[in-house]
Amino acid sequence: ADISGDEPVIVAKGGKGDLHGIISITNDPTGGARPTEIPEDSASLRIMSYNIRFNLPKDSSGALTQIAWNRINATKQEFLSYDADIIGIQEDRREWADYLVFDDYKVIHDLSINGSAELTSLYYKKDMDLLDGGTVWLTDSGTNVEMNALKVADLFEEGGKYQMTAEELARLRITKDTPDSYLGEQLKDHLDANGNVVECKEGTYRLLNLFPRNATYGIFNVEGQIVIAINTHLQQRTVGSEYDSPALQKLRENERLKQISFLKKFIDEQLVKYPDAEFVMTGDWNDTAFSNVYNVICNDYGFAHAAFATTEKYGVHGSSNAAFDNDAGHTDNSAKEGGFGNYLDYVFVTDGFTVLKALTGDGKETVALPDGGTQVVYTSDHLPVLADLCFKKGSYTGDSGDSDAVIPENASEYSGNPDTSWYDPANPKTEYVLTTADQLMGFISLRNTSKGAITFEGITLKLGCNMVFNKGKTSQQLSETNAAILQQWPMLNSGYHFKGTFDGQGYTVSGVYMKLDSGAKGMFGCVAGNAEIKNLTVINSCIMGPDVDGKQDVGFLVGNVVKGAKVSLSNISVDALLKEGAGNIEYIGGLIGKVDGSVDKETNVATFAQVTLTNCEFKGTLDFANKGKTIGGLIGRAMRATSITLTNCTFSGEVKGVEACGGIVGYANANADRPATITITDFTYAGKVNGADATESNKQGR
Repeated sequence: ADISGDEPVIVAKGGKGDLHGIISITNDPTGGARPTEIPEDSASLRIMSYNIRFNLPKDSSGALTQIAWNRINATKQEFLSYDADIIGIQEDRREWADYLVFDDYKVIHDLSINGSAELTSLYYKKDMDLLDGGTVWLTDSGTNVEMNALKVADLFEEGGKYQMTAEELARLRITKDTPDSYLGEQLKDHLDANGNVVECKEGTYRLLNLFPRNATYGIFNVEGQIVIAINTHLQQRTVGSEYDSPALQKLRENERLKQISFLKKFIDEQLVKYPDAEFVMTGDWNDTAFSNVYNVICNDYGFAHAAFATTEKYGVHGSSNAAFDNDAGHTDNSAKEGGFGNYLDYVFVTDGFTVLKALTGDGKETVALPDGGTQVVYTSDHLPVLADLCFKKGSYTGDSGDSDAVIPENASEYSGNPDTSWYDPANPKTEYVLTTADQLMGFISLRNTSKGAITFEGITLKLGCNMVFNKGKTSQQLSETNAAILQQWPMLNSGYHFKGTFDGQGYTVSGVYMKLDSGAKGMFGCVAGNAEIKNLTVINSCIMGPDVDGKQDVGFLVGNVVKGAKVSLSNISVDALLKEGAGNIEYIGGLIGKVDGSVDKETNVATFAQVTLTNCEFKGTLDFANKGKTIGGLIGRAMRATSITLTNCTFSGEVKGVEACGGIVGYANANADRPATITITDFTYAGKVNGADATESNKQGR
């Protein structure tokens, strides 16, 4: 269609109750502003669905190119320009996490797909009352182990909505005996209409993507009304001349139908908890209007397409942005305009919402360049889709789950945006005073974004005030709260070492939350060189164990003291909960996970690690009663060629584990060749240990 005029070009039927609507291409005279006339007894929300779908180019050194920075700046400008209350983003990338940060927004990230480059995310304004949030798996097992929701048996269900014809199944060479794993493999060839074997183009016929699909959700209390937002990205539809197999397209449609059935199950479960809740769903549905998937959502599940449920609509002609596709291979940014294709992103809403306005953004921004010029940047191959919603205020009075946890006085609260502006890597100072929680998180962010190049060796970092990261929650409440809605302390790669001095100056850090994946974990990660941590109190904090098995090296402060290090901890107090997840775990300490020395087998030369703890205490709980091994109240494991000195230290917490558990050290290596040496002076033990010791010869469980 010619999109340059103002005349309606498509008449369409669809949406709940067979709503009729005309898709208009009229420009919005308000420039995309929100509607201003809202009834007194009502509230309003602006919802946006947006697909990022591009990487950030880097140069040979691994640094972001100017093109990447242009995209980051353009995308942030575009998001902020629409002022949406809730933004559902699909095809988010892990590499964007440090750049898509906003002063006025928090985010629920799906961080649960191991190895996937894609995230589904919900950004929401910070003043919104978030009750809960997290991930909905669109698979039978509900985990990232099972790669597909669809099963071969589904395709043979007589009369079922997933049933395929005998001809379609024959073309894909699927029988009742075909294993489910086939649905996640690469199809090398198929049968054409005449029964001949046709070789597929490389990469063309992937049946299903090789990672599970899911959705991210948030449950909000908005003016007394429960609003549940769901954002997802369904299986690719795959249309076009190169995908000439109707059987393959049908199989992909069946997969999407199966995926949205899990969304319906989730919705039904939430209605039991919140009977009067209203739902809004955003997403890259990878489908067109009035397809089977679309009709099930609108007719069977009771949702309406926002663009058809309103008479005030602007530019809602489609969300496929061909301008980006024509943009010099996504590596440069020309001003070439392109056409707009079929719908990909939608906003679906339930009955309680009145849709005041629906609109589609233009998918581009003009950014300032370092040389003083400007450039038009296309931000994605999808245009942002928005809906302005109105609903009557409700009477829900439930709280958000916060407690009366002790909060340090005059504490700086983390905004969700790490502040690294205080540090200039080209001209570092020898001392910094961190006066906000954002700056403290920036300290961790600098270590991650520099990929370990910034170690702070020779630098002293001091806290300038008390700091809080998850306000109002106790350690136990943090462990019971969905990780997706918490401010999470980032995990540090085991190769990113801290070699400086950290002086808490007697201040308290509260509300630290870590969710383990793999590697050496703790507030400071791995420490090396002559690192020193002192004068620090930690309260109301939690580390949640991993969902996969592994030797983790977990201590609340330090995951691992590396070989050759001389590390000092002094005047430290930690009151925290370290709690197991679904996976087995080893090497866990209240303060330090593992102290790591070694002896070269050929030369017999030892590389010692030396640790000194003075006036340190742990008074929390290490709860690994079902799957944890090698757990110590202060230190999890002391390897050979290690020297540990503890002076005037205290353990008054509790250890629960399966094997090698101790109130001081879980496992001290007693190998005759440079055994671990532990010197203890004036130690106060007032704790409790529940766990089986291993062999006496290894001096475990002391």
